[in-house]
Amino acid sequence: MPDYPLGLQGRPFPYHVKTTADHWWPKGLQRLWVDQDGYVSLINPYGEVKSAKPPQKGSSKTGFAHKRGGHKLQFGVSPWNHTFEPDFEKIDNAGPPILKHIAKQLEGGDEVLFGPSEVERTTNTLIKLCFSLMVRSPAFRYLYSRSGESFGLGYNEETGKANIQQFWSFASQIDLKKCNSGNLLLLHAENSEFCFGDGLCDTIFSRPVSWRPQGMHWVADLIGDAFIPLLPNVCAYLYFLRGGFGSKIQLFPVTSNIVKEVNTLTQIYSKEQLFFRAVCPTLTPEYRRREHLMVSTGQIPLIEMLRTRVS
Repeated sequence: MPDYPLGLQGRPFPYHVKTTADHWWPKGLQRLWVDQDGYVSLINPYGEVKSAKPPQKGSSKTGFAHKRGGHKLQFGVSPWNHTFEPDFEKIDNAGPPILKHIAKQLEGGDEVLFGPSEVERTTNTLIKLCFSLMVRSPAFRYLYSRSGESFGLGYNEETGKANIQQFWSFASQIDLKKCNSGNLLLLHAENSEFCFGDGLCDTIFSRPVSWRPQGMHWVADLIGDAFIPLLPNVCAYLYFLRGGFGSKIQLFPVTSNIVKEVNTLTQIYSKEQLFFRAVCPTLTPEYRRREHLMVSTGQIPLIEMLRTRVS
């Protein structure tokens, strides 16, 4: 007989939590990065390139950019065993249609306008999508799996997973109207392309986040910058600071040199996987080291230029 209680129909309690391929780059976004033949390409730190087709919408195929059991918390025989992969379903469904619309406008040479009736929804959805990508990133998982080292503890991926769930639970509930001033700058490249990696430049969630009092309310005390490639020709630059409330969105054309700087940052934070559409990025020494590295934002002139743009 088992030494734990039995649940319905005599099955062991807690019920078995299925291990799934949990995506840190959602399939809906992957499909927006395909080339003319329907493929997304991956280049590893050794310079080897492989291509694959993202699963069609509604397909049960897993595709790529995922980790088996990456969003599954297992505590032996415990009522706390669960998967939080479904927590991302709402934003994964809401974000890609907006980006697809923006991509069509840019492809047709139309001016991308955010009308008064939709600008708030567009801004909030894209910021929350960026939040989800930041906390699901393998670089984020690695950072918080090491969070116990200062206490003499070793690397623990269950701790990393728990932090992913906790940060997303926090971020998904933030009221951006009652949050530190947020700026979403969509960097649009006309003649070059961004790459997406298993690491993202982020000083927003790479530090502890708290609430601060403001009058009779508490507001999310978000501070910092992040670069999140959303489309092959569009990268989100997020900048939060104290001194105001609400969020703004703006489209900002950028040169190929700026794209190169952003791609360099992505490679610094990435370790093993770097995705692109048609333009293969030139690999940097940092990416070839196969580590999730970090850089101080004070050492990035690009950030100072962009902060001036949104101020």
